[in-house]
Amino acid sequence: EKILNSKMENKKIVKDNLVDLISKIGEKISIRRSACFSFDKCKNFFYIHTPIKKNIGKLGVILSLQNGKQSEKLNDLGHKICMHIAASNPLSIDINDLNQDLIEKEKEIIKEELSSSKKSDEIVDKITKGRLNKFIEENTLLNQTWIMDPQKKVKDIVKEMANDQDIKIKAFLRYK
Repeated sequence: EKILNSKMENKKIVKDNLVDLISKIGEKISIRRSACFSFDKCKNFFYIHTPIKKNIGKLGVILSLQNGKQSEKLNDLGHKICMHIAASNPLSIDINDLNQDLIEKEKEIIKEELSSSKKSDEIVDKITKGRLNKFIEENTLLNQTWIMDPQKKVKDIVKEMANDQDIKIKAFLRYK
């Protein structure tokens, strides 16, 4: 309700702009989800992948970095992390943020796949642990392989770019 009643750049409220668009194109349009970042000492970054027009595209990323100082280097890092998120679609920042139900479900899937193999329980547990670690690595932002340098992880790039600053990824959203 708060979003629907907020003003947009054209001075109309969101609700009225939706009505105008619905009458213009004849399709039902509704706001499906939204989010707001509000962290101390953070800078937010926005990225639209292959924009159709200014700020309009099919894939967008919002990122919030907590940092000590504003700099061109930080702006570059924020933009590159946004591009990485757009390309690699992480589910969370790190393992602590990853949904535990998702991890358990993945563990069940792996064990089910291995149940028909005639391997010992010890081997099955080792394989499960390895595959689960790979799943976590592929789906947590900090543990993903950096798309611009496959020899490094995202956490390595953040650490390198931070130098004497303390830079932390506080939140991100990827809308498609």
